[in-house]
Amino acid sequence: MCELENGPTRAGFIRISLQEKGLQRVLAHLCNTCGPHFTDPITHVLYTFMTDPVAFTISEQGWCPFIQQPTMIYPFKVMTKRQYDFLKEMQLPQNRNKASTQLLMGGARVFSYFEKTSKYYVPHTEALNAFCVLTLTQPDHEKKQKMQVCNIVVQRVASMVNITNATLQSVNQYLIQQTVG
Repeated sequence: MCELENGPTRAGFIRISLQEKGLQRVLAHLCNTCGPHFTDPITHVLYTFMTDPVAFTISEQGWCPFIQQPTMIYPFKVMTKRQYDFLKEMQLPQNRNKASTQLLMGGARVFSYFEKTSKYYVPHTEALNAFCVLTLTQPDHEKKQKMQVCNIVVQRVASMVNITNATLQSVNQYLIQQTVG
């Protein structure tokens, strides 16, 4: 099950779900399933990742990463085995004392973990770089088109979120490396 002796931890969950490949998988799924009520789902998902604290809430369908966005769910069926096993272990009886249970309308329950710890926000650089990696690895378009998409989305998000110059420089540096490579 979980590689940690003391059971599942917030740091372990962040490592497997909110960094590098894990973040890319979650971001891709949420961008692709965000729903028709958003005119720009990609920008909306990135905006959410960069402004809302991450929730460690599990529903019957999967992980609900943002309290303010209850329709954004990362389902169990699309998780990696490692992510799934981690969340399964979080729900074992010996770990339930770390969770609060909330009843929702219609009788559904959700379990929220790590609520007493400080809020976790995905670092802006990591969220933007994850989006750029996803875009640049798509095989259907030329590199120039993919770079333009990255630039446009980064600009849209930057117009909505206070992003430091250092973060924008880091993302731009990453994109420059991709054009050379």
